[in-house]
Amino acid sequence: MQGLNDTRPFLLTWNYKDRSYSLDIEKNLYKADLEAGWNVDGHGENFHVTLEPKEGDDDGNGEHRYWRVTITNITGDKPIAIGQGDVSWGEFFLMNA
Repeated sequence: MQGLNDTRPFLLTWNYKDRSYSLDIEKNLYKADLEAGWNVDGHGENFHVTLEPKEGDDDGNGEHRYWRVTITNITGDKPIAIGQGDVSWGEFFLMNA
């Protein structure tokens, strides 16, 4: 049964060229997680994914519902942003914001 105590990671997926990529992001985030971001390698491509909580969205308990997600291709010499946008995910909590 899923619910408030569901601690499974969130699965972020995207397509680039003719391939699919994915990243599991834990629901309990720390400031260091957000600062470092996540790297995903596969099919000869390297990506860097970042999440940024939207300003003024904290419910007072560390939960943020709106995030800016950015996916950057870091394969070559010059990083190329391939996707960026605001998303609504209510499952993420900042543990030490």
